[in-house]
Amino acid sequence: MAGIELVPGRFSRVRKEKKGNKMVVEKVLVCSQLQAAAEKNILRQCGESEGAKNIVKMIGEGFTADGFTLTFEYCEEGNLDQYVSKRSNSKNPLDEADCRSVVTDIGSGLEFLHNLRIEHRNLQPENILVTWYNRAVYKIAGFGSARSLSECDGRRGLERDRRHGGDHDGGHFGVHDGGHFGVHDGGHFGVHAGEDGEHDENDGAGDTCFSPPEAALTDKSDIFSLGAIAFALLRPEFDDDKLVAYYNGRRLAEMAGEIDLRHITDQRLRDIINEALKGDIVGRPTAEQVCSMLNTGYTWWNILIFGGVVVVSAYISEITLKQWDII
Repeated sequence: MAGIELVPGRFSRVRKEKKGNKMVVEKVLVCSQLQAAAEKNILRQCGESEGAKNIVKMIGEGFTADGFTLTFEYCEEGNLDQYVSKRSNSKNPLDEADCRSVVTDIGSGLEFLHNLRIEHRNLQPENILVTWYNRAVYKIAGFGSARSLSECDGRRGLERDRRHGGDHDGGHFGVHDGGHFGVHDGGHFGVHAGEDGEHDENDGAGDTCFSPPEAALTDKSDIFSLGAIAFALLRPEFDDDKLVAYYNGRRLAEMAGEIDLRHITDQRLRDIINEALKGDIVGRPTAEQVCSMLNTGYTWWNILIFGGVVVVSAYISEITLKQWDII
């Protein structure tokens, strides 16, 4: 595979290629066939839906001598690790306005994914790409660990059909003996999904300093990772040229909200980071609420029912409370 080697992923090899007069990125998947099929299908789903401006665009797929390959748009500023390092080295480090742009763009991208019932599950700076459209634009990439709940529901349905003698979905998705799912994709792509057509819910999700405390990941886990990224951008520390997120030497997931954010002057940004890093997954905002909190000082309410008792938890920004003379 010709081209310039970029930062390698855990389950892929990535190179920059020139095709005609256009630069692209080719990603050769070196993961399991199940993971490869899942990543391809998630990216297809994103590409077929409107509003994917903060999701890296897949522009092709195919087979080469190296294996199954996905082709993506080229983001000239590299990933967020590289962009932050370059800005720091040029004596122009990211400030709170830049961090707000990152949170706005990635929050918008997560809202798009979560509306499609897709969880990223491995959000970290190396999985955020940076390009330039009059300003820096941040896009979510690195879908090797992502999970589509719609795809999971579909696999469960197909497995139930197999167990009860159901048919093969028009011949496009063949279910074979021994629990294999064959995704034919023109006769070239076979997927093994294990004994029952499922895989571990955390398969492929790396444990990093941006990972949430919970083991069972959900869409709210992505919100914790976004908060950790924002925290790291405003207290930049590097380990082997990679941005890291630690507080007094400890992972944010271990802090249980005991984090001093007074160095952040942007009140709404501080509120978002504080809410996103909550250890209690229920107390974290959704991606939609993050965008609203950042842009409008939005007040949000969670209404929960425990044993017939209604419990209401609210987020009201300190700005609003000051306006009410409460603080």
